[in-house]
Parts: sequence; C-alpha cells; structure tokens
Amino acid sequence: MKNLLFILPLFILSCSNIDTNKNTTNDSIISTKDTTTVTLDTFQKSTKTPVGIYQVMLPCEDCKGIEHTVSFKQDLTYRLEEKKWGKKVVAKSEGRWQPNEGKIWLYQNDSVKARYIWKGDTLCYLFPEENTVALRRLTPATDNLTWQKKAEKGVDFFGVGNEPFWNVEIDDQKNIAFHLAEWKTPKNFKPVLPTFSDDKIIYNLKTDSSTLNITIFNNFCSDGMSDFIYNNSVKVVYNNQVYNGCGILFDN
Repeated sequence: MKNLLFILPLFILSCSNIDTNKNTTNDSIISTKDTTTVTLDTFQKSTKTPVGIYQVMLPCEDCKGIEHTVSFKQDLTYRLEEKKWGKKVVAKSEGRWQPNEGKIWLYQNDSVKARYIWKGDTLCYLFPEENTVALRRLTPATDNLTWQKKAEKGVDFFGVGNEPFWNVEIDDQKNIAFHLAEWKTPKNFKPVLPTFSDDKIIYNLKTDSSTLNITIFNNFCSDGMSDFIYNNSVKVVYNNQVYNGCGILFDN
C-alpha cells in the first residue's frame, strides 16, 4: 500500500491544522443517542452526499499512524476501518451515517464513531477539539470494467496478487480456479461449501496432486499497483506456498 504519510500534508492545506499529540482513536468521541431519522433526499437538499470510499492517515500516540478508511453507502449505512500502522491492530465498525448540526456523524448503535464536515468540495475528518484534516476519495475496484464483467458472469469472488502475479476465481456453483501468470492454464477445483469464522470465509480444496486453501477477509485492501481500493483481502495457500492479495466478494 502506498505510504499515505507522504500524502497527508497536501490535504491538510485545505483544512485546519491538527494537534499531532492527540490520540485520535474512536474512544475519544463521547457516546450519545440520536433519534433523528433522515432520508437521503432530505440530506441532499441540505449538504453534499459523501457516497464512496474516503481515506486519511491520522496521528497516533503509540503507533506510526492510524489509517482511517470509511465507506459511505447510498442506504445511509457505513463501514469504517482504522488500522494502526506498526501495531497490526484494526478496529472496525458498521452502522448508520447522518447529518447532525451541520456535520456528518457515524453511529454504531448509540455510539458516535466519527464526525466529518465539508470544506468546499473537500470532506474533512473532525476531531473532538474541532480541528480538521482532509480525506481523499478512493476509486473502488468495482469501477473497473474487468471487475464489472466478473460480476455480470455470476462470479462469487475474484482475487488478485503480484510478485508473482496470480488470480483466484470462485464460482460456488461451477468451479474454483487458481492461476499463476507463468501457467498456460489455471488449476481447477470442484467447488465446496466454505466455512465461516468471525469475519473470514474459508475454502479448503484438494485434488490428487494439489491442495488449495483460500481465506477471504472482510477488510479493505490496496494492491500496491494501482489507485483502486478493494472490499476484501485474500490469502491463498497453494501446495504450501502462500500468496496474499486483494479481491471482491460479489453480492450476486
């Protein structure tokens, strides 16, 4: 993943300066209750609609930085991940987002997880002290024509990786295939029912000569080769060789 620490200063120019001595984890935001019901049409009349995936690197007291990634959806739900660099700690939350007092709030049940505010055309993260820092909008991999065609074909999951280049395709009804770039044809496996563990989906497959283990994780992922952001990361173990990459679990 590209180092967002080098990108951050460019965005701070469009928002207020931040206090880098403050820890910005969600625990610093006070829990509250909200009973307001807001439709997307109502929201669009009052302010811009932040639909899409946004990201920013936030300061951290006990780590190199907090990679804050949030997805705003059309149905007023969100998905938030905060990854502590150098700690391998990822905090996740899902819930509803809505405007409140001119700001955009993320709610998980009765807890406020984050707040944002528009400054011109820039969406900014809002700290408890009312300081702000700008987010950048990312391009979902689903905007790529290749991935759209996979969804149209009825593929359930497609994942890719590099060094070396490889891909894995899962069609739960037809076939599961793993392909290294150096191979002329992929290795095919009969589909099996996956197992579910926490936020993972696991496939264990084998033939007379090969084994394939696929673990699909429910977290955002960057392939390091493009500006696309993926909804999932994936770990593939083919004949005891490990391959890590990104992918999309399609909602067919």
